Amino acid sequence: MDRVNPRYVLVVVAAVAGCVAPFVMGDLTFLMRMLLAAIVVTGLSLLMGYAGQASLGQGAFVAVRVQSGITRAVSRRGGAGRA
Repeated sequence: MDRVNPRYVLVVVAAVAGCVAPFVMGDLTFLMRMLLAAIVVTGLSLLMGYAGQASLGQGAFVAVRVQSGITRAVSRRGGAGRA
């Protein structure tokens, strides 16, 4: 009898977890943040592995998104000086 490749088992487990997670989790904010972080990390990992240098464009893209989120959060609170 042939042995099952562990990679296939891992892919099946990840696919099942990805399909079940939205039904189990009430708030998908955490899941979406983790998925977006995984995309950024995967892109940076591929770049560092093949080119051996960091991409300033990807860092700038992520920084602009973070800054826009901070700006939106501060404007909703009514200013940076208020608690």
